[in-house]
Amino acid sequence: MKEDKEGRTVRIDHWTGDVTIIAGDRMIKAKTQQEQEAEEKKQAASVAALAAPKYFPPITLGLGGGMATLETSWRNGTMFYQFSLTPVSKRVEQARNLYTNSICLMFYDTAGFKIKQITIRLSSMTGNVDDAGKVNGLSMDDSDDNVRYFSHI
Repeated sequence: MKEDKEGRTVRIDHWTGDVTIIAGDRMIKAKTQQEQEAEEKKQAASVAALAAPKYFPPITLGLGGGMATLETSWRNGTMFYQFSLTPVSKRVEQARNLYTNSICLMFYDTAGFKIKQITIRLSSMTGNVDDAGKVNGLSMDDSDDNVRYFSHI
């Protein structure tokens, strides 16, 4: 047993090579090189899986009809999302013109706990137009870097 610069006790088992750090009332087993590499590989695979776009099933709106779609992706600690409403009903267009109405996207984990809420003002959504110049959909492409790491939404 030895004491490190920070006053913690370091215990080395000369038979197995295991290293344990004793800090206060906690004992922390140091990871081997293989354990560290395996953990890093698992973390990289998880991050790669989050970077692949996730398409949520379309939802029928009760605002005079239409469908809402959502796609998310996670890269470098930021969640990117694309949200759209198609077609735009008269009720949605009227609500959009009031500049105060919004839609909330709520994300839950697999246990049903809410982990994130994103509020989108209808007036901030981009109008998608058809060949005649009529708005036939609304979309929002944005990102949120105020999201903790989550992998099961």
